[in-house]
Amino acid sequence: MRELTIEKYLIKEVKAVGGMCIKLGGYVGIPDRMVILPNNIILFVELKTPIGRLTPLQQRWKSWLEKMGCVHLVIRDQLAVNRLIVEYFEKEKQ
Repeated sequence: MRELTIEKYLIKEVKAVGGMCIKLGGYVGIPDRMVILPNNIILFVELKTPIGRLTPLQQRWKSWLEKMGCVHLVIRDQLAVNRLIVEYFEKEKQ
């Protein structure tokens, strides 16, 4: 599965629950997307193929964001997108 396919699915599913999926850029290694879900949930998402690896710079961004208290996820397939929605959106509704 290509990253673009996963990215399109992520965008569609986030919009379906009333969220936003913002494309990030401007810095080398920054996560691909910032996902904003209802109830003040903000996630940073790096999209990778099932065998893709984080570059050293992407790993540094991940570490830095997590030290700042942010959630950084590596999404590798549509199942991981579904888990993201259940974990961070569906749980908050209950």
